[in-house]
Amino acid sequence: MSVHDVPSILLNDGNSMPALGLGIFGTNDDHSQSVVSQAIQVGYRLLDTAALYGNEVGVGRAIKSAEVERKDLFVVTKLHEDVDSYDGTLQGFEESLNKLDLEYIDLYLIHWPQPKVNKYVEIWKAFEAIKASGRVRSIGVSNFTARQLDRLKSETDIAPVVNQIELHPTFQQQAMRETNASLHIVTQAWSPLGGQGQFKKLLDIHKVPDDENPVLVGLGAKHNLTPTKMRTYLEALPVDTIFGNESLAAIASKHGKSVAQIVLRWHVEIGSVPLPKTENFARLKENLDVFDFSLDGEDRLAIAALETGVRTGFDPELFN
Repeated sequence: MSVHDVPSILLNDGNSMPALGLGIFGTNDDHSQSVVSQAIQVGYRLLDTAALYGNEVGVGRAIKSAEVERKDLFVVTKLHEDVDSYDGTLQGFEESLNKLDLEYIDLYLIHWPQPKVNKYVEIWKAFEAIKASGRVRSIGVSNFTARQLDRLKSETDIAPVVNQIELHPTFQQQAMRETNASLHIVTQAWSPLGGQGQFKKLLDIHKVPDDENPVLVGLGAKHNLTPTKMRTYLEALPVDTIFGNESLAAIASKHGKSVAQIVLRWHVEIGSVPLPKTENFARLKENLDVFDFSLDGEDRLAIAALETGVRTGFDPELFN
């Protein structure tokens, strides 16, 4: 697999972004440095992290040590969800830039709109100022709804280049993708392979009563739920919607590809930029190798039929 086989997508500000990248979630600094170094080695050029993930230092170290020029990498990070002011946004960006130890960031995103907090317009205006400083090339959002995008359009000066949303064959978000496209915003996909229970894993971090569990207390506060009701919410999220699916397995067998490759190819063909997460070297290479085949009409119809309308992660209308 050659990096030259990964096409680029033109953004609405004139910059370009690779059509597939690596999501770097759930790993600490040391582990993320190792994973990102391997990813760059096999051909990844789009690297997606966030302040919330707690691994920007490790990602930055991998970039510094890579035998690839900085200009050939596209680095994405996101503002921490707890920031809710213009000045806090400027400070949050400085912290991410310092942790990554980079001169600039290619794409900076608002991680969650948090509609009840209702500060995303103020935060976006700080994003515009950061872009004007030249230390970020492009700015975008994550988990925004059509209504929130419309408000940014009417109250600010610069359109987001990207809206990163949960997107996979059992939660296809067609209406949201159409809204993004109508505004010339590229859709990026988090959990492009269905999430695989990554949010349920939060339940295993602390083995203490719910009321003493900082994960459940913190997330519960953001969802206006008690810690115990937050546990119930997490336990109810679907798991294994992709890899146990017989239709996807049949399509994979037909093309001589893995289920993951079929799903990632589907993303590419619908214009979504998937950000699969893996820490396995073989799967890093496999996930990148999706540009040498195409799905046919029968495949696309079968995948369209998998829509359930059910999220495997947090609902941005509830997350505040």
